[in-house]
Amino acid sequence: GARGGAAFIGSPGAGGRGTHFPMHGIDSTLEVGGLSLGKGTWATAYRQASGARRDALRVLASTGIVTERELADDLTVISEEHIEECVVIAGEMLQKWPPERGPLPTREAKAFFEDRLAQMYLSKAPPQWGHH
Repeated sequence: GARGGAAFIGSPGAGGRGTHFPMHGIDSTLEVGGLSLGKGTWATAYRQASGARRDALRVLASTGIVTERELADDLTVISEEHIEECVVIAGEMLQKWPPERGPLPTREAKAFFEDRLAQMYLSKAPPQWGHH
């Protein structure tokens, strides 16, 4: 029945549902606990993120590594580099604790995050030139 396939086109209600909702509505609140997003760096990074990057940022918020205040605060300014580091670590956290197994263990996740961040800073630290 190749002929029957066209019957679905234009059927009432197809695709009409939800189209009147503004697409940007979801960007003003995080899905996790409806955190409010201000105009600060974290909020902007979250708004611009999608896919795995957004998942990573959501993990940072849900574990309290990025606080609600930082997300809502318009004055929170963080370097792009630091945000990139946080996203990388959050990605590692998602591999270590897959979300489908349930929420991340907050205390362990924070400790893991802090360890990884310290390692990153150590690897970037300028070499010691000795004393003058």
